[in-house]
Amino acid sequence: MSSETLTLILMYYGVLTVVGGLVMSWRFTSLRRDAMAGAFSGFGAALVGFGIPGLAALWALTPEKAIGLVDTHTDDVRHKEAGFHLERNVAWGMGAFAMMWLSLIILAVNTEPSRFAVVVAGGMYEGMLIFLVAAGLSIIFGLMDVLNFAQGALFMIGAYAAVEVFGALRPENATSSLELIPPYIIALLVATFIGAFLGFIIERFLIRPTYSRPLFQMVLTFGVGLALAELVISQYGTEGIAGLDLKLANDTDSIFTGVIEGTRIQAYWIFMIVIGLLMMLGVQYLLQNTRVGIIIRAGVQDSDMVEALGINVRLIFTIVFALGSAIASLGGAVSSGFLNPTPTIGDVFLLQAIAVIIVGGLGSYSGTAVAAIVLGIVGAVASHFAFVEFNSDALGPVAVLMILLVVLYVKPTGLFGRAH
Repeated sequence: MSSETLTLILMYYGVLTVVGGLVMSWRFTSLRRDAMAGAFSGFGAALVGFGIPGLAALWALTPEKAIGLVDTHTDDVRHKEAGFHLERNVAWGMGAFAMMWLSLIILAVNTEPSRFAVVVAGGMYEGMLIFLVAAGLSIIFGLMDVLNFAQGALFMIGAYAAVEVFGALRPENATSSLELIPPYIIALLVATFIGAFLGFIIERFLIRPTYSRPLFQMVLTFGVGLALAELVISQYGTEGIAGLDLKLANDTDSIFTGVIEGTRIQAYWIFMIVIGLLMMLGVQYLLQNTRVGIIIRAGVQDSDMVEALGINVRLIFTIVFALGSAIASLGGAVSSGFLNPTPTIGDVFLLQAIAVIIVGGLGSYSGTAVAAIVLGIVGAVASHFAFVEFNSDALGPVAVLMILLVVLYVKPTGLFGRAH
């Protein structure tokens, strides 16, 4: 494939995913469905459904939502709903994706297709890794109004826990991936459980008495993060440790690490991207389509009413905090297969995660997901050009910072945030 062909393909998908997201947002609204869900559905349908065929299938197959108790079935209401309606947040979200496509088109014009694939895969990997820290921050803040500065430390704890568990269970001189995959999965699960347990302890005994003092909560979680870092330093030192040893006995093959044959794309990047996407969709489904998610959202809107129904809202908030902490620890555990854990590894990702949730909108899980992907790819593209032109990748973080400043100036609530 030539660079010209790649550019045309990107232009085709760029236009159809963005326009399709906007059109399907209107389509979902006219069918009594959520406009934001329509925007993401249209974007995804165009991306995986080869553009126009995918959008046409989504248009035809989306049913009208059943009429609820407060809905009417009059022609006036139907006419009003069928009129053009576009949420501002949908427009901002599609604008962010348009900027991402523009950066990819510029990259395709100036780069060979093989190098283009490496940059995009690296950007998605970076975005998913940041998302696993930012997602927990977004969930906890969006549902509890608690900005958890210990999230980076929980990411770091997950990385160290995974290395310890995997090292204890790893068979000597493994010759097959089947021998390493079970210990690896157990290491991820244990690290995730440790993060959830720490989140439970932090919320139950430290955060719960301070719900009326948000500034004190931030200072408290910052102190918890420092304490966890010092605890790790006292045990492992300041230099860090080696990451997960996923290589087999022949020292060439491994279960995830290494380079995909014929490219320079790291196989572990693909695994990380899959984990991030699964977590992104899974938590969204939990919050929007399950009874627990409904209770969580209802508790945020009117905790007194939920309490009157006999539901323990405090327990629900504890579960939410534990969930956000578990996601961060899972991110750290997965990262330890590619990065060497250090006591400061969580601080780096925490700063990037804060930028992501500010750009996406404080408390908006959808905004966090969009911002992580967009900033990851735009940052990777900027780093590539900086490395080619100046032999330095410093332009990536600068580009992310510039986007953050522009968003704060133009829309201080973030792309998907709402003013309170």
